[in-house]
Amino acid sequence: MAYPSTEGQQEEKLNLIMVENLPMRFLLGKKTIIEEKLRKRGINCSVSLPVMEIDGMRFHVNGDNLAIALYPNFDKVIIATLDANLKIRPKKFPEDYTRLEIVVF
Repeated sequence: MAYPSTEGQQEEKLNLIMVENLPMRFLLGKKTIIEEKLRKRGINCSVSLPVMEIDGMRFHVNGDNLAIALYPNFDKVIIATLDANLKIRPKKFPEDYTRLEIVVF
């Protein structure tokens, strides 16, 4: 949808982009830390961020939904999460998802 160009709208769009990119910068900063913690537990893997990019726009995806979508294509899918997150919202997956593992920090 096209909008008439005004200074106020341009400023609003710029602020929105900055807010949207903030979680991505945070996640990228934590990616290597999580990979190292997993390596110390004997899990050698590459951490994928729950982010999709389509036509230059980034979209954050629910990590649980991403794990389910990836499950058929991988030998094992590991979800790294914080203990505090599990207390707030326990993770529930179908019982036949035996190659899905949750690692708690």
